[in-house]
Amino acid sequence: MPTELETGLDPPQIPKMLGGSLRQCFHQTGLPDTASALDQSCAEVNSVQKQLVNVLREVAHPDIGVIAKVGSANDSPLRSMTTRAQQMDDFLVKAGKAGLGDLATCRTHWMAF
Repeated sequence: MPTELETGLDPPQIPKMLGGSLRQCFHQTGLPDTASALDQSCAEVNSVQKQLVNVLREVAHPDIGVIAKVGSANDSPLRSMTTRAQQMDDFLVKAGKAGLGDLATCRTHWMAF
């Protein structure tokens, strides 16, 4: 190596200069900012996922969830009609035992029932 080149080199300074140069190039690429933005996006996605899981648990809960409530509401008219049909059967049995044969008499007694 030529002497004039050798005198201008400071071997301990070379790694520092290279490291600083590499660090500067790395920051200029925008990768640190991109990594930070991705980290923030991941945190937000995780938060939304947790919220979604909680909402879905509420919707699907077998006892108090929306699905259970809708099922109960759909069953209610059926239960009501079944009860009413049983009441009509009971009335007709009583009417038959009481000898109420015509419809007008049955209707009058049914309305009072």
